[in-house]
Order: sequence, then C-alpha cells, then structure tokens
Amino acid sequence: MNLDPVALAVPFFFVAIFFEVRAARKRGLKLYRFADAITDLSCGTTSELVRLFLNVLALAAYAWVHRSFALVHPPVWAQWLIALIGLDFFYYWFHRLSHEVNSLWAMHVVHHQSQDYNLAVALRQSWFQGFAATPFYFPLALLGVSPEVFALNAAVSLLYQFGLHTQVIEKLPRWFEAVFNTPSHHRVHHGINPEYIDRNHAGIFIVWDKMFGTFEPEGKAPVYGTVKVFESWNPVWANFEYWKEIRERMKKVPRLWQKAWVWLANPAWLPKELGGWQHAPPVDAEKFAKWEATFPNALKPYINFQFVLVAAMAGVVFNFHSRFPWSALAVAVVLGTLTTVTWGGLFEGKSWARPAEWARHGLLLLLGVYLLVAGTVAPVWILAGLLVAAASGFWFWKITGKQNFKKSRG
Repeated sequence: MNLDPVALAVPFFFVAIFFEVRAARKRGLKLYRFADAITDLSCGTTSELVRLFLNVLALAAYAWVHRSFALVHPPVWAQWLIALIGLDFFYYWFHRLSHEVNSLWAMHVVHHQSQDYNLAVALRQSWFQGFAATPFYFPLALLGVSPEVFALNAAVSLLYQFGLHTQVIEKLPRWFEAVFNTPSHHRVHHGINPEYIDRNHAGIFIVWDKMFGTFEPEGKAPVYGTVKVFESWNPVWANFEYWKEIRERMKKVPRLWQKAWVWLANPAWLPKELGGWQHAPPVDAEKFAKWEATFPNALKPYINFQFVLVAAMAGVVFNFHSRFPWSALAVAVVLGTLTTVTWGGLFEGKSWARPAEWARHGLLLLLGVYLLVAGTVAPVWILAGLLVAAASGFWFWKITGKQNFKKSRG
C-alpha cells in the first residue's frame, strides 16, 4: 500500500469546504456555483488519476539525478530544511514562468479558469503541470535532498496552498502577512484586474515576490478567472483549450521566427501587425457577469451521487494502486475521466452527453466483469458496485426521460 499524503487529506478538503460554505452563508456570500464546483473537483480528480502514471516518471527522473549527480549528502534534518526553503524558491520561479511563457501557461491556465474563488478551486489542477515542473527541482537533488523528502515537501506545499483559496479569511496578523503567503495575497494572484495580472506567485513564503518585484497587496475586490473567459464545464477540454489557442496564434503570425516564438512568448504578446501587446481590460467586480450554462435541477442530486462514487473509486486507486495491474488502473483512469466529461456535457446540454453517460455505465459493467475474472477484488464488492451502477443507470433514465437536454447557456 502506497499512501499519498494528498490523497489522505481528501476528507479534510471536503470538511473544510463544508465549513467554508457555512461561514460564507453567515456573511451573505455565495462562493459556489454547482457546475463550476463540480468542474473544479473533476479537474482535480482527473489530474490525480493521470498523474498516477506521470508521477512515476517524474519521481524516477528526480531519483536518477539525485543518485547520479548529488554533490553532497546532508543528514535528513538538513534535507528537510533545504527542501522547505529551496522547493518554495524554485516553485516561485516555475509558477512565475507559468504565467509568462505560453507553453507553460497552457498547463497552468487550468487552475485559473474558474470565475469563482473558493477551496474547490484549489483542487482544480492541470494534468501535466506537476510533471513539467520536475526539472525546476533538480537543484534540490544536486544538494542531496532525497526523493522521499522531496515528495513529502511537495505535498506539504500543496496542502498549505489549499488553504489560500478562500474569501472567508480576510487578513491574518500583519507579521504573518509580511512573511507568508495568505488568502489575501493569493486572491490577488487569481484576479484579472490589470493591476493584479502576474502578481503574487509565491507558494508558502511571500518574501520571494517582494524580493523579485512581483508583489501586489490586495486593494479593490478581484475579478476571478482568465482574461479570455473559459466557456466550458468540460475538465478534459480545460487541459487542452489553450494548446488550441497557441496553434491558432501560430497560424496568424506572419513570420517563421514568430511562429516558433509563440511557444515561449508571454500570453499577452502579439506582433505589432496583429495589435501588439494585449493589455488586460479594466474590470469591476460588482458589474462583471460570470459565464453560465443552464441545466435541469434534477441533475444536481444525480451528479452529487455520482461524484461520491468517483471520489471513492479515486481514493482507492490513489492509496492502493500497487495492488492493481496497470491495465486495471488504465481502465479506472478512462472511466473516471469519461465520467467527468459527461457531467460537463450534461451541464452544457451537449447532444453527445446522454449516449456518453450510457457508455460509461457499460464500461463500468465491463470493469466489474474484468475484476471478477482477474480475482483482484472480492466478488461481494464487485456485486455491490454493479448494483449501484444499475440503480444509478435507472435514476439517469428517469431524469433524462423527463427533461430536455438541449444546449442552453445563460
């Protein structure tokens, strides 16, 4: 059994979200929209499923550098100190470049697409960003930080940053705000107000932004999201939409060197003949209208139930993946991803969404049969899973038989 600190923290995430919702209601704040929150959590779930494979490669690469090129071999306590400070320093630079380089922004943009700001947004992560960040941490391997210490410190950083994504905490003590990243600082980072663009890239220590000139204190209320609004609830498309944007820019720019430069250019860059630098327009939080798509209310309890099932499946996969063959894990990844895609399609009223949901139930049946034949899971659990799948399939039939799922946007 390989226990993942982040996976173990998932119950805490949901408890924290529950209390955030309660605290927001007491203040008259509406921080969550159902489809947006489900999409955030879907992005997080699918990213962890995909990274189950990619993390093996990332940690193997880090371990190879450590094993082959480590310059020193400090004691474990020193490794933790080096990792705590060094990882945050290199994270700052990777995070900053992820906002300043198109090919990196194409991965990181997933985390910024939500127009809400809450703890669920913290879980909205890219499939590929963690893998792409690995080379930035190779200096830690050279300094003798073992793969185990590196991985645990990366988890600590991720867990700390989860708590930054909230509006119910206004300001923390002045001394804390001066040294550490806080919800106030990070709200600025997610803002698309012109003065907030590309500011406050810190992970744990805000001192890096102050040292390197990217710090901006929170002033007027931020407007959240991306300058070009992401109009979809599809978590897979969220990971690939900006790659299409890069391809379209390559087609537009006239010169060969410009086509190559698009990959390394700032997302705001365009050549003069296409308008030059694209400055973010001014925005007003009180007047800004968020993108929305209407859907039948009957979908909410159904998708809530399906999400609980997917989250439970993902939790088993994260913590017990060493017990399953890679083929079964691949099927679980496909099944989990297809599930979240169909949610997005149902939210948007896509014509393919209903057949895809039925296909998902069929794939779940095949997975149950496969596990039964392979003897990987006790038959009683497989039978229970198939009964739940049959019940949810009947539930879906009852909903879609009474509702019109034509595409509709608000």
